[in-house]
Amino acid sequence: MKKGGTSHIETILSFVIFMAVLTFALYFFSPSDSTRLVDSSLTYGFREIERNTSVDVEIFSISVVGTGGNSVIGFGVAGIPTEKKSRVEDINGNVVGSWRDADVVYFNVSSMENFYNVELNEEFVESPLANGVFDENYYEIASSEKKEVISEKKFAELGAFYDADYNSLKKMFNLPNRVQIGFSLEFADGSSINAEREIPDGFEVFSDKRRAEILRRSGEREFGELNVWVW
Repeated sequence: MKKGGTSHIETILSFVIFMAVLTFALYFFSPSDSTRLVDSSLTYGFREIERNTSVDVEIFSISVVGTGGNSVIGFGVAGIPTEKKSRVEDINGNVVGSWRDADVVYFNVSSMENFYNVELNEEFVESPLANGVFDENYYEIASSEKKEVISEKKFAELGAFYDADYNSLKKMFNLPNRVQIGFSLEFADGSSINAEREIPDGFEVFSDKRRAEILRRSGEREFGELNVWVW
């Protein structure tokens, strides 16, 4: 009798849980609740755009304590994927010639400066150097960090995909059929990359914007604004 009573209770609990899940699904995904659907798609759209346009930049701040009389010295970057190329700036933000060879980044040093930022990312364009010398005693690492930033190049590619095959982009984002999306990236100089479609009259538009750090095609990083809207 006790076992039968327990089974009866388990059946009731299972039914209650099933109804709760069904109610939740109908509440959030019901076609009649289009406002909630569009609003939630905005958050999801932001996440998908950032995921498809972001890249990592690894940054090392170093102090040069010696050069041995060489104008080009090396900095060890073992463990960082070899497809990541180098960009080196002095303390004043001036770009100096640099080139990665396997696990070493060679760069120009000046007798006037002894602090440099060594950055690594697959989109950087290098300037091959000759006659570099690698000696770990020539430098000290002051700090290191990895930043996730939005790539101007990747954002432009996503915008081109939007223009060429909008429906495929929506499928890639797993957006519902009746939800439409547009987005843009605005730079500090006032220019922008836009992916947009005409919004019919009478549609409610949900939009949001976020400050974002951007890796420009030039290799420089700056802050801009990421905008997304859905309807």
